[in-house]
Amino acid sequence: MQRVLAMTHLRALDGLRGLAVLMVILFHALMSARWLGPVARTGWIGVDLFFVLSGFLITRILLQQKDSPNLRNFYWRRALRIWPLYLLLLIFTVAVAPRLPAVPPIPPIQDWFWYWATLIQNFVPAALEPWPLTVTWSLAVEEQFYLLWPVLVIALSARTFRLLVAAIIVGSPVLRVIALVAGVTPHAIHSYTPFRLDGLAFGALVALLGSAPSSWRTAILRIGPPALCVGIGCAFWIGSNHPEHAIEGLRIAIFGGVHTFISIGFASSVLRVLRAVEEKRPAGWLEWRWLAALGTVSYCAYLIHQPIFVVSQSLLRPGLYRVLPMSHSAATFVAIGLEIMATIVLSALSWIYLEKPILRLKSRFSS
Repeated sequence: MQRVLAMTHLRALDGLRGLAVLMVILFHALMSARWLGPVARTGWIGVDLFFVLSGFLITRILLQQKDSPNLRNFYWRRALRIWPLYLLLLIFTVAVAPRLPAVPPIPPIQDWFWYWATLIQNFVPAALEPWPLTVTWSLAVEEQFYLLWPVLVIALSARTFRLLVAAIIVGSPVLRVIALVAGVTPHAIHSYTPFRLDGLAFGALVALLGSAPSSWRTAILRIGPPALCVGIGCAFWIGSNHPEHAIEGLRIAIFGGVHTFISIGFASSVLRVLRAVEEKRPAGWLEWRWLAALGTVSYCAYLIHQPIFVVSQSLLRPGLYRVLPMSHSAATFVAIGLEIMATIVLSALSWIYLEKPILRLKSRFSS
């Protein structure tokens, strides 16, 4: 497993990224659909998969350079990956979106710009109201994680760091339950970083398991699939319209633990990929070419899919409904297909002509 941790790129992990972004896109595209809406409403768990992958990959990188750390280069490499596209999204929000006709208005930009510029908008609900930026709460969570986590990995002893990861995994669901009982809003628990650290910590745990006894890896692999099924069931329950007399205590318990169950399941998925590589065998459908390609462009697809849906619903769909000689529902699915296709095409162009050239600059900041 140590050999696996030293590898720089695994195609099946791109497949997991592709799966994560596909779930989120379908969540936003189909959640209002009559037949597929109840299923699509669980697609938000794709963000939890992103968190697990980020926790694993970042911790793996940092553990590799623990003996000779270069945090300056680490931060530069993360900035080259995250900020170019994010800055373009901010420019679109500030300069283009307010001038588009018939789309939802953008709140006063000057009130929230510095929250966006410092990536702390996940703590300010009003800063997430502009429709091009609603999904950036998770980007803010990850950036805040990137800011502090490298210091902890490098500074703490191996034993102390393992205890920290375990404390986060155990403490996160407890903290969510306490917050819910205390009256903290579900929105805050959904987007505030202290409540969403267990997914990142489970990813870090997978990175640490490279030097752990095989029994620990086996336990995660066995627990993961049923835990994921429980988590998806809880997510479906939360997303359904329940009567007002639903048991509040059960809702609190489920909401507190759902992210933990889902994160365990996704951590086991990452471990299965690593075990397949260790045993020199394919990782199955996660290595499908189209899914891995979607994972390669997943960052851009995640950032732009919601703006594309909003613009299409305001400017393109009305004309499409008039032109297509079919029922409104059928025309809606055609429109959704075109919106998803536009998201993938624009993301591919972004990867080829913007992201990939910029990422070549990483060679100047070797880890």
